[in-house]
Formats: sequence, C-alpha cells, structure tokens
Amino acid sequence: MRAEPAGRSPQIWSHRGRLRPAEVDADNTVAAFARVASADLDGLELDTWMTPDERWVVVHDRDTPGGPVDRLARADLPGLPDLLDCLQAGDVGTRNVEVKVAADPDPERADLLARRLLDELGRLDGGVTTREVVSSFAPGLTDRLAELCAANPGGPRVSLLCMAPPGPAQLARLAAAGYWGVHTSGELLARSPGAVGAIHAAGLAVVAWTVNDPEAAAALATAGVDALITDSPLLLRATLGAVDADGSLPELG
Repeated sequence: MRAEPAGRSPQIWSHRGRLRPAEVDADNTVAAFARVASADLDGLELDTWMTPDERWVVVHDRDTPGGPVDRLARADLPGLPDLLDCLQAGDVGTRNVEVKVAADPDPERADLLARRLLDELGRLDGGVTTREVVSSFAPGLTDRLAELCAANPGGPRVSLLCMAPPGPAQLARLAAAGYWGVHTSGELLARSPGAVGAIHAAGLAVVAWTVNDPEAAAALATAGVDALITDSPLLLRATLGAVDADGSLPELG
C-alpha cells in the first residue's frame, strides 16, 4: 500500500531551475540549479537529450542554432551544459530527469537510451539513488527504464508523463510494469475529480505540472498530489508550507 503521512504537503519542484516565472533565460543551466539548491527546495526538474555520440546534454527544445540536438555531436553543442554537471549543482532532495526524444523509440533504441542514461546517473557522487525520478512522454522508453530499474530497487524511480490522467486500464498496466508514478497536467488533473485517488489506489504517485497559481496549487494539494512542478517554487512553498519533516516522497509497493 501507498504510505501517506497525515497532513502531508506536496513536494515543490522547480521547473527547469526557475525560482520565479520571469527567469526563463536561466532555464536548464548549472547556475540555475545551484540557485535551486541554495534555496533549499524539495526538488527540481530538468530536460535532457542524448547526442549521437552518447553524451547527455540539458536543454528543453530539440532545435538549436546548429540543428536538432539529437543529430549533433557533443562538440557541436558548446553552449549546453552536461546532465551530470546540472545534477551535481542541483543537490536537492529529488531530481527529476525528463528524457526528451523526437519520437517514441523502437525497443532497440529504447534499450540503448535507458542503459546509457542509467550509466550516466551512476556517475553521480554517491551513485544513482531513489532521489532521482526519471520521466518521459515516450512509454516505450519508460517501460524499458522501469524494467531495468526493477532489478535495482535502490535506483531511480520511473514515471510516465502524460497530458491527461490515465484511465483504469493504463494505471493497472503501469503499476504492473513497476512504475513509481505518473506526471500529468495540473490543469487537466484539476478537471478530473477522483483522478488523484484513482492513481493512488493503483499504487502510483501523482506529480502535477506546471502549476504556478497558488489557488490551483492549494486545490491540488488538498486532493493529495505528491509533488508540484512549478515556475514559482518560492511562492508555492510560502503558500503551502513545508513538506513533512523528512521531506520524502511516498514509498510505493
């Protein structure tokens, strides 16, 4: 069963390293994630792509001035930070790595991406742990990640990114496949009464994105979401208060 401490507030995760919505220019930079750590936030979210020479860089959009990021060698992307550097700078309780792909990969490609990502996360100081949450909109990739992570209970948690909350059949499939949670649109989640309870009943955690309005955040917190991804983490923290004493995410299983 899902462990849910009484009176628990959701974790607050900085979206791409922002402390405030106006800080778009600081998105996905080492300096931004260092500021998140200095602000003592619960967590952060960042976006990463793998280059053809199997290096992980942090950026949201596929298109760069030199061309698509997943078609350029690391040396051709000098302005982008390495995933490892961003994660080391963002030394917070939870680090959400969103894996970007141009399309849901075939099984061979999904296996390569999953293994290379886990190899990269294993290079973190202290190795990869359950502090890391890996998410993606590509179910072929997250399925493979969940399969590999099931063999390493102390490794990262896997979550599927989706726009609307999944239905019962999808929730049952994700739970059976060993997923930790679901990332879904906070706006669509708010329009789906009972969705948080249904996801929890399946044994999965709920992460809502991208929630900036304090009233919307408070409503989602009341509904029982486990984490909020936001451009306004300082504001939401002040509005909602701190998470429970150990700041931990729910253990599932």
